Amino acid sequence: TVFDRLQQSEHELNKLIQLAERLKHELPRSQYEQLQNKIGQRQEYLQTLLKTCQQARGEHEHMVKTQNKLNEELIAINDWFKRLIQELTQPIDLNLSLNNVNDIQDSMAQLDASIDQRLLRLDQALRDEPNLISSNDKEIRERLNTVEELKHQVKSHLNKRRTILDDIHQRMTQYLKLTTDIKTAICDADFKLAPFFDGYARNRLDEHERELNSLEQICNEQKNRLAEAHKLVDIFRPHLRNNAKELCDSQLRNFHQTIEDLETRIHQRRKELDEIRQKSNRFNSSLARLQSDTERLLHMIDKAPDSAETLILEIDSTFSALQYLGRDLKKSLDVSSSSDIDRELKDMASSVETVRDNLDRAKKSYEENDSLRDRIERILNKVKIFTNRKRQELHQSIDSGYGSIDLTRRSIDMKSFIKDVDLEASQLSEVNDLIVALAERKCDQQIIRLLEKKQEDILQDLLNLKNETTKTIENLDLQVQEQEKLRQNARTMLSIIQRTKVQLIELRPTMNDEADQRLKKINDDLTINFE
Repeated sequence: TVFDRLQQSEHELNKLIQLAERLKHELPRSQYEQLQNKIGQRQEYLQTLLKTCQQARGEHEHMVKTQNKLNEELIAINDWFKRLIQELTQPIDLNLSLNNVNDIQDSMAQLDASIDQRLLRLDQALRDEPNLISSNDKEIRERLNTVEELKHQVKSHLNKRRTILDDIHQRMTQYLKLTTDIKTAICDADFKLAPFFDGYARNRLDEHERELNSLEQICNEQKNRLAEAHKLVDIFRPHLRNNAKELCDSQLRNFHQTIEDLETRIHQRRKELDEIRQKSNRFNSSLARLQSDTERLLHMIDKAPDSAETLILEIDSTFSALQYLGRDLKKSLDVSSSSDIDRELKDMASSVETVRDNLDRAKKSYEENDSLRDRIERILNKVKIFTNRKRQELHQSIDSGYGSIDLTRRSIDMKSFIKDVDLEASQLSEVNDLIVALAERKCDQQIIRLLEKKQEDILQDLLNLKNETTKTIENLDLQVQEQEKLRQNARTMLSIIQRTKVQLIELRPTMNDEADQRLKKINDDLTINFE
């Protein structure tokens, strides 16, 4: 090598110096000095060459060491890239956690930075040693080419892995947000549905219906979210660990089951709500009908207690059915609505009891009014019978009076007859008082008008009878006067007849008996007709 040749030249130079020392006394001084100068120059040049050679040798050794280190680094990088390629081509094994994805993404970023940093050091080393790679150093060039190829492969796999991780991160974020929203919505729906188990508010049935519709809509929205969550899971499911897959499947199944349970409970609550609405409508209609019946019955009681008594039995039956319906309805209502039902039933019971009390009072009043009416009827009938009887007696007296000559006694009897009529008419004042009492007791005005009409008719009939009797008495008084005149005339005629009889006796004694008989007959006729 160059260094060996230099060492050999140095050895020869040393020999030459030794030879010059031996020839020092044999050569001329000028030649000797000239030889010394050449030897010195040669020695300096040789020292320079030695130094240059040593430096070149040191540089060469350093270059060799650097090349060896470069080879080792290239081999290590190649092996590292191969391992990375193998690792990056392996399936991603993730937990169902964004932290896990973030950690892997961070590791990918760190790996990318490590690759860039390591390759940067390699490039820096090559730039620092431009002569590090000689034109005939194929092995290093091949390794550098391999590193470059592997770098592109690693970068490609790394970018692909990062793209996959970014997509997984996005999908998993959406999935976790969806599941969180689903869980929140389900919990909120369950919270809103919970009060339904404590009973329904009867005055908020429409609001309950809207709440159930809202909850049903929430369930439908969550089912749509679950369908979207399934699609998201299908995207990143291949990159999950088995336990993460099971956890994900379990979550989705639980959400499905919870939503189905909610829908079942909502359906049950809706069914209960429909039943409550029907019962409440029946209760309200029955209550309104019962209130109407009680009000109608209160108006009927004063007029027709007997008919009202039949209706009160129907009301009692209806109220019993209403109480049963109310008790059944209360089972599904809240405390406030149950209290309202109790209050309405209590008010209705009070109304029914009021009707019953009014009916009892009306029956009692009706019986008393009926008793008063019967009493009035008896008095009026008695007066009517009395009037008819007296009128018949009057007519009979008038008819028979034509054959009677005791007109004075008959006149006295007629005046007594009028007293009886006046006495009977005085009883009608009691009828007035009784009718006033009926009016004060709010008896049926039609009945009062009929009684008043009957009283007026009987009173008028009685007055007519009195007028007839008065006229009869006046006629009798006239007849008495006429009778008195007739008697006076009869007595005059009798006196004349007696005088005539005496005269006849005196004229014809034989006719005495016949004359006595005729005179007796005349006397009897006068006695019968004019006494």
